[in-house]
Amino acid sequence: MAAVAELLRSHMPADQRDWLDLAQTLGQGKLRERAARMDEENRFPFENYDDLRQSGLLGLTVPKEYGGGGVDSVTYVGVLTEITQGCTSTGLTFNMHCAIIDFLSQIASPNQKKKYFHEVVDEGAVLASITSEPASSFRDVFRVKTQIVQDDDGYRLNGTKAWCSLSTAARYYFTWSRLPVKCDGSLRPTRHRDTG
Repeated sequence: MAAVAELLRSHMPADQRDWLDLAQTLGQGKLRERAARMDEENRFPFENYDDLRQSGLLGLTVPKEYGGGGVDSVTYVGVLTEITQGCTSTGLTFNMHCAIIDFLSQIASPNQKKKYFHEVVDEGAVLASITSEPASSFRDVFRVKTQIVQDDDGYRLNGTKAWCSLSTAARYYFTWSRLPVKCDGSLRPTRHRDTG
């Protein structure tokens, strides 16, 4: 594994190597030191997220034009590997956070990107995805039952989700849901953690 990492590192631009070196230092240091204790205590790795926030790694995959690292997929996988080798729970949830950044990069409006990416890069906001529903899975055909319905006050999100892995740390929750019957597709409405 180390030989592969060194081969990848030797072909990366300097700015990408810096991210990998940072993740390696953090993963082999503080994250690894805390991992067993956090598992024993069965708790969320808040301290690790403080370190990810302070190091700038939460903005790793945010496009450069929005102030993020804008790393390529090879660098991302290398960084994720280093974080995960230090603390599996942190690596898993960091990947979920970065997946939402990728979704936003593809589907959000320029104003939405500016808002959310600013909060990730400058304020260390963590993003979560609320996808899972009882009796629904990505293993087969994924059928979202949660839906958005229009009412007199605007729109209402109606449904039940099973869990949210980053619920205690996230600032925003991107929620997979169906659009009204007249529409074809899905939407991911966003809720700030303080909106109840």
